[in-house]
Parts: sequence; structure tokens; C-alpha cells
Amino acid sequence: MQIPLPPRGYWAKSAHGHKMKKRSLPPLTGSGLEQVVLDKSAEELLRIARKRRATSQDRNKEKERVHRLKKELASWEMSQRIRAYVAAMQHTDYAGTADRAEFLAWAETYADHLDPTVDFRIEVLDMP
Repeated sequence: MQIPLPPRGYWAKSAHGHKMKKRSLPPLTGSGLEQVVLDKSAEELLRIARKRRATSQDRNKEKERVHRLKKELASWEMSQRIRAYVAAMQHTDYAGTADRAEFLAWAETYADHLDPTVDFRIEVLDMP
């Protein structure tokens, strides 16, 4: 059978909403009919399909967990960097004015907002 395969990246682009051109099937040759024999029962094929779907779902769940971990780690690292910056700046002349002291206090609050280990959120920053 001469069934054309989609080009590389077709399914990924299609999954993200890109409009993809579909190649037409080639013209039939001879009678154009071929018999395909399946050597597995319908139940066996259904079992295989269910197993593949479950495996795919498990893989997606693991990918989501990895993404969440990386995101939370990045937020935690940034909060630690901000706290170190604030601590360093408080030991300099920078924190001497009221405006600068207020900024450093805000920076500490923002670090708490970013830190996944602290149960504190700034509502304005969580809005979409």
C-alpha cells in the first residue's frame, strides 16, 4: 500500500492548532483493493490500545510533575537570591532613606510571594 506519511513535526504542529495541508492519497492501481488480515482479536487490540493510552497518560503526568518541579525550584531560587540581595543592601548606605527602606521591605514581601515554601501570595500578582 502506498499510503503517504506526514512530514516531520506534522502531529506536533497539528496538536498546537496549526493548519496543516493534507496530502491526498495516490490514485488506485489495478483493482485498488488489498486485503489486510489482522492476526489479533478485537479484545487483544482493545487491550493494547488501553495499555498505550494508560502509558501515555502516565508519561504526561510525569512530564507535568517535572515541569512543576522546575517552575517551583526556579521560584524558590529567585526568592533566595532576592533575600540575599536585601540582606546585603541593608548593610550598606543604600537602605538609609525611607524610599529605599520601603523598596527593600517590598522586595522581602515579593520574595515571600515567590517562595513555594511560604504560604503567602500577593493577590495583584496572581491575577491573569
